[in-house]
Amino acid sequence: EVYETNIKGTWNVLEACRYGKKIQAVLIASSNLVLGEQQYLPHQEKQSLGEYTGSLRPYEVSKHCSELLAKSYHLYYKIPVGIARFTNLYGPGDYNFSRIVPGTIRSIIRGEEAQIRGDGQNLRDYVYIEDAVEGCMLFVQKLLSARLEGETINFETGQLYSVIDVVERIIHIFGKDTKCKILFNCSRRDNMNQYLDNTKARRLLSWEPRYSLKEGLERSVEWYVSKSGIR
Repeated sequence: EVYETNIKGTWNVLEACRYGKKIQAVLIASSNLVLGEQQYLPHQEKQSLGEYTGSLRPYEVSKHCSELLAKSYHLYYKIPVGIARFTNLYGPGDYNFSRIVPGTIRSIIRGEEAQIRGDGQNLRDYVYIEDAVEGCMLFVQKLLSARLEGETINFETGQLYSVIDVVERIIHIFGKDTKCKILFNCSRRDNMNQYLDNTKARRLLSWEPRYSLKEGLERSVEWYVSKSGIR
């Protein structure tokens, strides 16, 4: 399913744009996971995709392929495409409860323990969805005017938090005495530190995240609490 969506889906969109007469720009949303386990952090845009060193899980492979497709269509068919690469997105509308923010919120709403994969010490950067959307819009607007076709730009806040810290912040927002269950039998990826360098987004797009983690989590909790269907 993920191959159908991310690989075939990206290919279909790019192929349609190749024949579309009114297409001005195309933006592909990607993930920091395409870079795998790189030696140097934070990940920069210029780090190579050529020799893939990441996980061979379907999601990582599918996003890797979608980036290569985008670059190929730009190079050979002159499609004005840009690649927006994100780290951990969170916020209203995310129903993937295997992810730490919505999963923790739902567990607390249900009166359950919050579960953490790995030891919870791994560092992540968390980008609120509205900041991500604003970044995409700025990128699209400047794709042509600023000659950014074919460019990859990272979006992240520059603030790192451990998984345990994020879970504890969510528990604090609810004001409840919820316990955390640490799941040590997890994949290597769950213990990896993952974050990006956003220098390029700030320099080329004047993009700055507007929401702190505290504000983003508060808005997220408010939204999920209002959705009785997740109980």
